[in-house]
Amino acid sequence: PQCYVGTYSPLYDAEGNLSGVMAVVVDITERKQIEIDLQQARQQLEEAQRVARIGSWRHHLPTNRVEWSEELFRICGLEPASHGLDFDAWLALMHPDDRELFLEAYDTVRASGSNLNVDVRLFPLQATRQVHINIIGNVKRHDDGTPIEMVGTMLDITDRKRTEAALHHQAFYDQLTQLPNRNLFLEQLKLFLRR
Repeated sequence: PQCYVGTYSPLYDAEGNLSGVMAVVVDITERKQIEIDLQQARQQLEEAQRVARIGSWRHHLPTNRVEWSEELFRICGLEPASHGLDFDAWLALMHPDDRELFLEAYDTVRASGSNLNVDVRLFPLQATRQVHINIIGNVKRHDDGTPIEMVGTMLDITDRKRTEAALHHQAFYDQLTQLPNRNLFLEQLKLFLRR
């Protein structure tokens, strides 16, 4: 269906009497279709992020403001905020032992232009368990080389980490007694002998 927008203005003669109407009608069908397509693409992206448990983020360096996708807020147990949050609020969600690792990697990326790829633990505010997150990102620079923003994704890898821990336990602990087994002893012996 065609879509139009119109503007109407009255026309008056020299005595001030209404003598007609001037109408301007513009066909905005193409613009409306683009808006519909954009909305559908946004909905598909949000659905894909929800299904994959991945969210996107953007850190505007001059203002220290951080923008998150709605899925990222959900992963972190927060209500989506239209105003975003600041970098310190993001750091406050991280496990204290992981903050230094993250900041070191983050600063390296800002300085060198390499890609960020680090796993951290988060403590969502409305959750009873920690969430393991893989953070990937890169830096965008001004024409003069100054870093202006960091962009990336955060993937919920909690299930993968649980599986890894279960496999580690099965490999190194006796299933009946739950005591360390020969494999764990040999693994620790190898590590000791490498020193």
